[in-house]
Amino acid sequence: MIKKGLCSFLLVLFALVFLSSCLTQGVKKVSGSASDLETVQVLKLNDADYGTIYVSGILSSNDAGSETKFEVLSLYWFNNWAEGWTEVRFSASGTLDISINGKSADAFIAVPIEIVAVEDVKIRYRDTIIEHDAAVRQFQGRSDRIAAAVEILKENGSLFWSSEAEIKYPRYSIKGSLKEKGFVNAVQQLFFPELFGYVSPYVQSEKEEFIRADEYSWDAGYTKKVFPEHFHAVRNSGTIYRDWIESKRYFYFLYRYDEVFGKEAVGKQLHFELKN
Repeated sequence: MIKKGLCSFLLVLFALVFLSSCLTQGVKKVSGSASDLETVQVLKLNDADYGTIYVSGILSSNDAGSETKFEVLSLYWFNNWAEGWTEVRFSASGTLDISINGKSADAFIAVPIEIVAVEDVKIRYRDTIIEHDAAVRQFQGRSDRIAAAVEILKENGSLFWSSEAEIKYPRYSIKGSLKEKGFVNAVQQLFFPELFGYVSPYVQSEKEEFIRADEYSWDAGYTKKVFPEHFHAVRNSGTIYRDWIESKRYFYFLYRYDEVFGKEAVGKQLHFELKN
């Protein structure tokens, strides 16, 4: 009986350990689309303003110190906030001209990095873990809303920046007297003036035009003046505010994507650290 009980205990213990390992297993940084994963190189971007980014791909030559081609297979994005984190692996394509020096790599974009699809997602909110299909659906909805938001910000960029160059290349955040030139300040004033102040020429609407959603009241009159109709519910419900609180750097990642990684980035340089 003792032996049988011990066996049962060991089986239960094994099951608990296995389930625990599944819950703590993150989204892999490397796409499984390559036929031989041993040939895949992982590069970590040396710029934390966009979140933590890894680009995985295949080198046409592994000779250290020589410039070679790097065919992009996937892009991994991670960022955390006060009560959780999000990690995503996208399938991607593109080509880099890369020069390796020890554990560092300088890469010029030869063919823009294009995000093809969301492959896998894992989200933590407090003590809850969401993953696989449910996480993909939740992240895709958020990504679509943020993509719409960054387009609205670009259309209203002249409220915050004085030139086309500043609109395309704002710094993530700036302290001191130039704080208003930072990306974070622009997002907060355009989308959430009730909390961060109205930018001229806009002013607060009458109190009866405010809508209460969760713990905040949103100026529906301002929403109607500034935002396209398809975005009204997203702002008046506080949904885009939650997106911002939980994914600030994803806003910046999407806002700067074309200029840093995509169609406007050909010939531009990125600095990486080799991770394998």
